[in-house]
Amino acid sequence: MESLHDFMDWIAFGGNVIKSGDPVEHFKRMKYLDVIANAIMLQNVSDLTDVLIEMANEDWVITQEHLAGLSPYVREHIRGSVGCL
Repeated sequence: MESLHDFMDWIAFGGNVIKSGDPVEHFKRMKYLDVIANAIMLQNVSDLTDVLIEMANEDWVITQEHLAGLSPYVREHIRGSVGCL
């Protein structure tokens, strides 16, 4: 769960401070953040799956230990990962 929270903090545009006191704006911001996070995670899972299929087709042995080290929260490959998006 900590990895998910770290990932969500990383993609939170403008940091964690919500400038408006309006509950509707808070709700919208959280929903937008969820949409962005889910889109990134979906693409990550798709990319990881493609690589695993390629490796299996090349007769690599893929173990549970290998799979346990994978995460949909990777972000090093995303532009701007050195700082804030």
